[in-house]
Amino acid sequence: MKRPSTISMFEALPANHLRLLVVVATALVVAVLASPAAATSGTLTITSNTTLTEDHSGNIVIDADDVTLDCAGHSVIGAGSGLGIYSVRSRLTITGCVVSGFELGVFLVGSSNSLVTGNRAFDNSNQGIALNTTDHSRVTGNTVYRNVTTGIGLAFSDHNTVTHNKAYDNVRAGIDLFFSDDNVVEDNKATGDGDFGFVLTEAHRNTISDNASLDSPDHGYFLFRASENALSGNKADGNGFGGFTLNESDRNTLTDNSAVSNGHVGFSIFRSDDNWLSGNSAVDNAFAGFELTESLDNTLSQNSSKYNDFGINLFQSSSNSIVGNSVLENSSFGINLNTSDSNVVSDNTAMKSNIGFAVFLSDGNMLTGNRASRNQTDGFHVNDASSNVFNGNRADRNGAVGFNVFFGSELNTFTQNSGCNNAFVDARDTSTGAGNTWLNNSFCTTSGV
Repeated sequence: MKRPSTISMFEALPANHLRLLVVVATALVVAVLASPAAATSGTLTITSNTTLTEDHSGNIVIDADDVTLDCAGHSVIGAGSGLGIYSVRSRLTITGCVVSGFELGVFLVGSSNSLVTGNRAFDNSNQGIALNTTDHSRVTGNTVYRNVTTGIGLAFSDHNTVTHNKAYDNVRAGIDLFFSDDNVVEDNKATGDGDFGFVLTEAHRNTISDNASLDSPDHGYFLFRASENALSGNKADGNGFGGFTLNESDRNTLTDNSAVSNGHVGFSIFRSDDNWLSGNSAVDNAFAGFELTESLDNTLSQNSSKYNDFGINLFQSSSNSIVGNSVLENSSFGINLNTSDSNVVSDNTAMKSNIGFAVFLSDGNMLTGNRASRNQTDGFHVNDASSNVFNGNRADRNGAVGFNVFFGSELNTFTQNSGCNNAFVDARDTSTGAGNTWLNNSFCTTSGV
């Protein structure tokens, strides 16, 4: 049987028709390859629900209330300045947008009850997402990165919720609250942001919870003149200077936060008063787990500090309460009072540091119910300190002296303390001056007491 012909349609065409077909096909291919995806440009003003079907080069203005802008994953592209997506209206939803190349990527002013969700804002010359004088709105599930100042910024904006966002490699800060009160900042992650993971400036009564600040070159969480904020369940790891820093910030509450492997201090209280720190953990920070500097009337209670250089360090700080903390295996001092007066240090445990408790040039402090055990040298180390009260403390199994009082230490009172099995002696007083009072103590060995 004869097989059917297999001549193609191209072979069947006349030569001139075939050449024309090739030219047309080539032109179509070149056109497809050379043309970018279609994009609108200029200022796009919308007054009703809008879904983008293509990228937009230029800014978008939302000029009506109750509008949803869904970019559907399309880009809004700027030329390095201006406002990307901008509105002064309320009850807006902005979602699915990829915004870059503006001064401010997404900017709401005077808005309320709006939602900014599921967007990406990057490479903007100021902030990725910015709220100004905007209240009762939500910023959630966004990713902001490589913005020149801040990933997400709130200024003069109250009662907003900022949750589940990721901020990284922003030049100044991941998330910034400036003169903004009563906001909730929860479950966000800031990584490698330049100065601060999270920063609050003159911002009050905010709730900052369950966030993570990682590998910022400077501070994880920084409060400046910010009061009555509640920070709980946050993590600060690997930041260049401090995990949590309060600077001239009063009446804040920090509970159940952790600071690990920060370059200087886990929790720093600087010129800040009446703050409450409880249940926090500071581990492997280069200098101190907790440090109070020029600060008054703060309470550190039930915190844990270990593997730092200093466990808890007070410098020129008075009238603070250091109560019930666990301070373990810090390389220099467990709890150190340096030129700090009238503090209460009670019911703490300091173990396996170089010195358990040190009181240096500090007067009028009360140390009660503390335990110093298995420290490399002294349990209690009193150097040029006067008029302090030591009552009901215990020192055992330390590498040198249980209670060591020396140099110009005078007018101190030691009552109902106990010590035994310290390597050199349990209590020693070699101080000069007016002398100290030792009464009703229980020591296995003494020298000069």
